[in-house]
Amino acid sequence: MSERMNKTIMERVRIMRLYAGLPLYFWADVVSTAVYLINRGPSSALDGGIHEQAWYGKKVDCSFLIVFGCEVFVHID
Repeated sequence: MSERMNKTIMERVRIMRLYAGLPLYFWADVVSTAVYLINRGPSSALDGGIHEQAWYGKKVDCSFLIVFGCEVFVHID
């Protein structure tokens, strides 16, 4: 089961990194983001529940999430 999850994580990492056009040295950051998203996504093992919610017993707030690799512009007065 852990090998299957590792495969899932690595597939998501490859897709996210290539889609965002990030160089290889961002690998660790993309892995961290992929695992973060997996832990806050619905799970069939929990009948559509969320791992984070089941573990801590409080509602998960995902309102701050943005598209991975999106452009950011800084406005300085």
